[in-house]
This record gives sequence, structure tokens and C-alpha cells, in this order.
Amino acid sequence: MRSVTRFATLLFATAALAACEDKVPFSNVVTPIEPITSIAGTWNLQTLNGLTLPQPIGGGINLTASTLTLVAIDAATGTFTLSIVTDDGTGAVTSTATGNYTLAGTVLSLAITNPVGAPTITGSFGGGNTLSLTLAQNGTNFTAVYARQ
Repeated sequence: MRSVTRFATLLFATAALAACEDKVPFSNVVTPIEPITSIAGTWNLQTLNGLTLPQPIGGGINLTASTLTLVAIDAATGTFTLSIVTDDGTGAVTSTATGNYTLAGTVLSLAITNPVGAPTITGSFGGGNTLSLTLAQNGTNFTAVYARQ
């Protein structure tokens, strides 16, 4: 009886090992991606006031594209470059603003240092791949939604 038990155990162990050889190795198992919490990166404008581009921004000028590049110094501060492409009917013109940003919780503030005298832009970022900016200019509020590139 003892030899039958040993034989059965050996048979099952061999079958189990043979079955394991056909399986995907553990090193190829896909792990879930963690939520993105860093705001650093390149962001492209998706909508202005809820509408896709191009959109009029006043004075016969249309906003055709915008890119926001955020470079983190630490988890709450960094520098930025904001590129805006407009067209008044005579061709595309690119304007660039640079400055510093702060992120306090989900509240984002962009302080433009060049050009001098530009307004502070506020927004929100709750993690992930979208952020929203609000700018008041000449009595008009603009809400811009950007997506991470």
C-alpha cells in the first residue's frame, strides 16, 4: 500500500510540474498602472469654454492651439511654459508665456513672469490626465481643459 501511495504522489507531482511549464512566467504578468498624481508633463488644449478648437477669443482672433509644459521642482511647485497659437485671418501666430506654478491640493496657480504684468491663471488638477484652467481677460472668463500628451 505504501508503494502505491508513493507512486500516486510522484505521478501527481510530475503532472503538476509538467502543467506549470506551459504557463506564462510570473515575470510577464501585467500589473495595474497606478493613478497619475504628478502634474509635470506636456498638456494640450482640448476645449475652450466647453467647445473644441478653433474658438474666438475676441477682436477677430481665434485660438487654434495651446500647449502647457509643466516642469516639477517638487510635488507642489515648478516652472511652466504656455504656448498659444492664434489666427486673425492673416496666419498663425505663436505667443509664449513662462512662469512658476504652485499646486495646493487640487488648486493650481500659474504666475506668469514673462510677459510682465500678465494675470495669474488659476485652475484645478485632481490627478490623472486632465487639468482645467480659468483666465479672466477683458471682462470675459475663459475655461480651458487640457489633456496630458
